[in-house]
Amino acid sequence: MINSEKIRFILRVSALCLLLSHISHSWNLKSLNISDDVLIWRFAVWKNRAFLAIPRSTNEKQEEWKPTLVEVSWPEINLPLNVANAVISSKLFPKSRVSKQDYETLISVTGLDVDARGRLWVLDAPDGYDRWPRIIIYDLKRNDRLVSSTELTKVSVKHLKSLVIDPFEDQWGFRGYIADAGDETIIIYSSGNLHTFEENLYMALQNYSLFMSIAIRISGLCKWWKLRMLHGPEIPRVQFSDLAVSRMNSILYMTGHNSHDLFSINLERISTDKLLRISSRVLQNVTVTWLGKKLGSSVGLFTDLKDGLHYFMTSERASVRWNTKLPLNAQSHSVLVQNDDVPCITDYIMDSRRNVWGLVNSKCPGTTKKNTLSNSTLKSRTIKIQKYYFAMQ
Repeated sequence: MINSEKIRFILRVSALCLLLSHISHSWNLKSLNISDDVLIWRFAVWKNRAFLAIPRSTNEKQEEWKPTLVEVSWPEINLPLNVANAVISSKLFPKSRVSKQDYETLISVTGLDVDARGRLWVLDAPDGYDRWPRIIIYDLKRNDRLVSSTELTKVSVKHLKSLVIDPFEDQWGFRGYIADAGDETIIIYSSGNLHTFEENLYMALQNYSLFMSIAIRISGLCKWWKLRMLHGPEIPRVQFSDLAVSRMNSILYMTGHNSHDLFSINLERISTDKLLRISSRVLQNVTVTWLGKKLGSSVGLFTDLKDGLHYFMTSERASVRWNTKLPLNAQSHSVLVQNDDVPCITDYIMDSRRNVWGLVNSKCPGTTKKNTLSNSTLKSRTIKIQKYYFAMQ
């Protein structure tokens, strides 16, 4: 005979199983008329907020207008579907966006990152829309206030798909690296000394509209220029689909989706001070280093606290980590994630607890078909790649 305690236990287990069968494992984007399997190309996290970059393809130009930058909760919350739809629905970012005819409206976001001051950097690269790409910066600490919007004039938007911010701030502020600008060049964007001036001005002015008008006028203090890779004939052509900045050394890693080659440059050789004092647009040269061959074609690139380099192998559907202190070969790699629930990872971030997360998509760019069954749904859009304690070992 089963006693009452056992009956209560069985009922609790049954209720839990029933609840789990109706769990929402991923962000709810349907409220914004976005399909569950949409390509979320990049993402950025600040505190309990996550920002998703959903690029717009050229064939969407005549279709119904859909958002390209979305804010969701962080981390993903597993809740019953009816609760999830009610309390954790996604929303547009920024809130002040109006219509698609408005110039300030974001058209096709292909890059995102957050600097150490809580500023969200956005790369808007609308291919086929007769506009130059832009770098837009929002201050998340001040009610998502627009800090600056800068056109990258005469820069092709065709391959601009990556934006990373240097974690180290110098006297001129933060530097962002944008790729691919064509002809083996990347864009360097410096926030200049704008942030210090703005903060003092913000404290002094009580009139918000006056502050905004002045902030727009001084946004010209921000400066960007092209950086061209120099190398000998023995070095393969440099590709820049993905970028990653070392958190320990002044090294920028670079690679392409369809390339097995991995490159790097020494950021200490880039003189920000001299270039910011020049009024005209300049082209700076730097010698690029060929590090060797990856294990295969890849998507995503990220460095952890121990300078390990993460990327997702598209052929093996595996997230791997290269120990950069060792030669670039199979023996110096570790497979961290490889399962059917993770068909592709297009981006990586580190959260406030120093854990590394991957952004999951049902299809990798450039592949001919999805890596999942046609009737399957992603259980989650993010996966923890590496815990903090592991990275510090």
